[in-house]
Amino acid sequence: MNPGSGTSKSEKGQKETTLKRINERQRMNYIGFDVFPGEPKDLFASEAEREKLVEQVRQRHQKHDHLREDCTLLEARINNADRIALTLASIVIVLTLFLPWYSAYNEIVEEIKPTQVVEKPAAIADTMADTTVQSAAATAVPNPPGTTASVTEESPIAPAEHTEELITAFSAKKKIHKEYARLSGVGALISIGTLSSYVFSSGLSLMLTAIMFLVYTLLCIALPIYNLYGIYGLKGDHDAKALKIKKMLSYNWIPLAIFTAGLLLSFVSGPYGFDAATVFTSIGQSYSPMAYLGTLSWGVFISLACFILCAAKGVEI
Repeated sequence: MNPGSGTSKSEKGQKETTLKRINERQRMNYIGFDVFPGEPKDLFASEAEREKLVEQVRQRHQKHDHLREDCTLLEARINNADRIALTLASIVIVLTLFLPWYSAYNEIVEEIKPTQVVEKPAAIADTMADTTVQSAAATAVPNPPGTTASVTEESPIAPAEHTEELITAFSAKKKIHKEYARLSGVGALISIGTLSSYVFSSGLSLMLTAIMFLVYTLLCIALPIYNLYGIYGLKGDHDAKALKIKKMLSYNWIPLAIFTAGLLLSFVSGPYGFDAATVFTSIGQSYSPMAYLGTLSWGVFISLACFILCAAKGVEI
């Protein structure tokens, strides 16, 4: 047996398989893995439609426009909805300066005039009230003949006396209500001279927080103007303009960083440089996270939400 005979036959079969070709109809049956079996239909309804579409392609190639008309790369990075959202958010940030930014309160204790309380408990001894005469065994008992029948009656029991007791007491109550003092962002800027004597006489954490929130207040004026300038004031190519606006909107993360840094500094608690009980009881005896979050009012949180909205829109561009 020739050992090389098997090898030659396999090589011959492999060559025959390689050289074997399918015909055109068999090839059409496998277009798109049976998604488009058989011979494909003509793509154009008529020759005139074909010539029209081909001419449009030629004109676009002459203009070096090689992208499709519905390509997403041709869509505007900043549409009208984004402009409206950024504009409204910037306007709201400025308006929050006139809303309450800081809030504190004092607890006022009011003494109420004592009221007399009279209590009338139930009778202590009322065992036989309105008792009637009870006839106990008024039953005829048969007697032997020649004897007289006798009837026994129980004498009535005298009713017990009703004894009552009146308890008189005085109830003293206290009423506590809170007197709030609120300050807007603009009011904080106006009152900075008065407030600085309280803030800068306290610990380092409170002083740094006050400085950062002063910057935060000024950013509520500067950043909205900067945002609106980027949306409506920039000129040039759409892509270049979008990239500039993206960078400009990234500055809206600064207020969030200030708020977070202020929260972290509040954990470094320290005593106040003034008698807190005589100013506001809500701020406690020392600076703490409760004093930080409890003092900030809803105007700050609305402005912070609008800043985050602007910054997030910048990420989407």
